[in-house]
This record gives sequence, C-alpha cells and structure tokens, in this order.
Amino acid sequence: MFERSRQERGRRDGQAAVRGAGRAALALAAALAAACSSQAPVTADDDLVGGTEARDGDFPSTMVVRSNCTVAKVGPRHVLTAAHCVFDESRGEVRAEFQPGATMYVSSAANVDNTVAPEAAGYRAVTIAKVHVPGVFFEESVQAGWPRVLSTSAAPDVAVMEITAGSASAIDDIPEAAIDLSPARPGDRVVIMGYGCEKGVSAEKDYSRVRLKTQATRLVGVEATVHEGSYVQGVETPFGQNLAAQYVFTPGQGAEAEQASLCPGDSGGPVYRDDGRAKTIIGVNAYYSFADASVDPDRVSKTNWHTRLDGASRFDVGAWLAELGVRTVGGPASDHHAACATSGATGRSMCGSIRRYVDGAGGEAAFGAPTTEARMEKDDAGAWRWTQRFARKDVVEIDGVVTVRGEGPDARCAGVSSDGSYCGASLGDPDARALYRCRAGAVVSRTLCDDRCEVHAPGTPDACAGPAAVDPCSRAGSGDGRYCGASLGDGDPGALYQCRGKVTFAKTSCPSGCKVERAGVPDRCL
Repeated sequence: MFERSRQERGRRDGQAAVRGAGRAALALAAALAAACSSQAPVTADDDLVGGTEARDGDFPSTMVVRSNCTVAKVGPRHVLTAAHCVFDESRGEVRAEFQPGATMYVSSAANVDNTVAPEAAGYRAVTIAKVHVPGVFFEESVQAGWPRVLSTSAAPDVAVMEITAGSASAIDDIPEAAIDLSPARPGDRVVIMGYGCEKGVSAEKDYSRVRLKTQATRLVGVEATVHEGSYVQGVETPFGQNLAAQYVFTPGQGAEAEQASLCPGDSGGPVYRDDGRAKTIIGVNAYYSFADASVDPDRVSKTNWHTRLDGASRFDVGAWLAELGVRTVGGPASDHHAACATSGATGRSMCGSIRRYVDGAGGEAAFGAPTTEARMEKDDAGAWRWTQRFARKDVVEIDGVVTVRGEGPDARCAGVSSDGSYCGASLGDPDARALYRCRAGAVVSRTLCDDRCEVHAPGTPDACAGPAAVDPCSRAGSGDGRYCGASLGDGDPGALYQCRGKVTFAKTSCPSGCKVERAGVPDRCL
C-alpha cells in the first residue's frame, strides 16, 4: 500500500505503531508481491527470495504497469489492481497519473526491460477512462499516515481501472480472467504472483528489468498474522475480526523457507485458485506482516495479505466488481447492486433488499428521494453498516435484515407546531450552529450560524447569535463529493469541502490551493 520510497512503518491492531513496520508499496519479495513501485533498477542474477520465474503465457491475464504495480485484465476494458497503487492515501483521492485521460503503459510479457522506451520494451499504451475505488476508501480517514488496510475497518484494498473503448484494442489479445465469487478457505491451494522486488522490502532494489514470478501455495488463517512484530494483536480484536472478513492470507518466506514473500512492485497482483480447473482470481496482493526489524532487517514477510473478492467479503467486493462489469463466476453474490431503480428526483439508484424494503413501506412518498447510493458507512457507534440515505430516513442492512435508522435532515421540521425558525439542536441536528426554517412541517432552508444558534422563548423565532452563514455545501450542484470552496461561494482559495446531502461533512485546508476538476471528477488539493 505504499510507495517504495516511503519509510517502513506499522501499527498494532490498526492503531499502535510497531517497530520496523513497512510503509513501502508491496511486491513479491522473493518472488511475489503486494505493493506499488516507482521505477528503480533488478539485475538478471538477483536471487529469488522465493517463487519461480514464469514463462510467457503461463498467466496471460497478468500484466505489469510501467513504474507501478502488477495488475490483471478482468474485463474487455477492466484492469484489476490494489487501491493503494492508484490512490493517494494522504489526500484521499485517485492519483493524478490515473485520472481520466491519462496514458498507462502495460505489458503481459514475463520479462520486461525498463531501460528502453516503453514501446521498445513491448508495453502497450492504453488510456484511463475512470478508476473505481470502493467507497469505504474515501470514507475512511488516514490516521498518522497509516494505510487504510490498517484502519480498524480493514478497508478493502482493491481498485478497477476502466480504460477507454478507443484504446482497449491495444490489449485485445490479452485474455480476461474471471473473478471467482465463491469464498476461499484456509487450506485452499492458490498461486500468488507479481513483478516486484526479489530481496526484501528494505533490501537493495533494482527495477531496470522486471519479471513475473509465481508461487504455488496455500491459504492460512488470520491467526497466522498474530506474531512478534505484527500489527495484529489478536484474532478476537475488532481489527482481527474485520481483517479476516475482508482479506485472505498466505505464508511468507519469513515463516516458511520454501514460500515466497511480498515486496514492492507486486501490489495489485492477482491470486489464482489452484484446483486444476480454469484459472480464476480470488484475491489481490495488498499488504503483509513482518518479524521484528532487529530479527529481519531486510523485511521479508511472514504473512502475505490479499484482498478478498468473493461475494461474502465484508464490504461485498464481489457485488461491487460485478456492478462495474468485471467478469465474474461462481457465487453466491449479494443483491446489493441488483434489480435497481433510479429516482427521477435525484438520479440515485435503489437496489436489492433496500429497494424492496422501501417500495414495500411507502416508497419515496414515505422516505423521500435517495440522496446517496447504498454504501458501507459508519454508524454512530463507529461500526460499518450497509447504508442508504433518503431525504427523510436512513435505511440500514445488517446481515440481510433491513431497518430504518433515524430520519434524514429533510424531516427535521416534521414535528414542529408552527412555521418559523428553529435551532437544529431542538430538532435533532447535532450541529449547534444549524438553524432551520420550517413551513408546513417541511424544511425550507438550513443555514449555519457563524458561532452558534440561539434558542429563544416560545413564540419568538430562534436565531443565530451572530450573522447566519449558508452552508457552502448547500450550493453543491452535483450531489455528494469534494468541491473547492471557490465553486461554493467560499473565498478561501485553499478550502476543499466534503459534501454529503448538501451539508458540509468535512472541510480541508489545501496549503497550495484547491483545483476545480471537470464535471464528474472530484475537486482536489494541489
């Protein structure tokens, strides 16, 4: 999940720092991998830390992105990788080199020379149309620079790069691999692979020539990640349980000499089933754990972590991939993204069990129009739940059971006895600055006071203690997302707002200014 140039870091149980934890992008340290890599130079006589050099055609859907990660073709225009390969962890957005219109060079050759021009090395040029990253990656905040996989939620480290129809012909001859939605279990045989470094995360690296290495191995349980020097303190901790629900694991050479370890450059590499049938992908190289640095200064992993892609994964990655048009087989898959209907009022979709529940309980007349797509969100207790927000109510699904959680902001005025202005605190709004104007039980406007909202005696409208300020996100014209303050009426050139339901969810100050992107692309800090 990190760039090769970053210092190694880690933390216990997704929170506490651990000595010698690695903050480098992943890759097969020895032969495989799990992280992003920038261009640096591998001599032909490098000893493998593990794994076997592949031959052309062994795993034809597997490719390398020049100066980046290992990927796999999983659809006519779909390329699978790890989210940290394309996602800026610190800014919480897709990196500039993977924004729409960017050129990406890929190769499926087993051995690639990076000392010559891309075309001379056999790379094919394709154009990025869009990069898809699970919503939780945007929702989860970075703490002290740690990657999102180490957050308590164990966010799924996976992304799909969609290339343009016009450039897809460049890789027409590369076959598509299918994602197997059937859950994989400890003991299952798999093959891991990647184009990464070969000596260890902290060892000397040379990327002037990269080669695809593979290792036939087996899955191990999450308990293997609990060892001296690991980030995981126990399988019964919230992080340990969440990790097992969203990741699968293979042994590294640091634990078993005959195995292979992840190292910078292999992040995003596919994990294939190895059961004698057609090759299908069940995971993506994502992260790893190490022994203490005093014991292993080169940082050769004890366990390799791979993002689960199946239909039973915690964040329902399988259904998300199927929705994007990725080729999938097996199952079962959830219906979170199935049987959808689009709201004419907001353009948002209602799908699966949430749609059935809403339709059976009065539809938009009772709930209001959907203001978000269904997605994993944190509830008030900090737990992640499958949630969809409607104008009047929030609908939550937990293990197939759908319930209504509270009411949306448009219903704040439903219980007032007369028209007028009311402080949000008296209407259930947690923001002490909120001032609502109510008419006939409906919200006419919501403003934010500069300081606070002042509650007056009955019969006297509530008012701001100072001049009222309109929430800038009320001017967001394209729904939820990130907007530069300049487009929302904020005169601060460095202001970047995270808007949700036309209400400010977060505000960031960009030291170098805020860049307004074209429609459909979130604004970002420079």
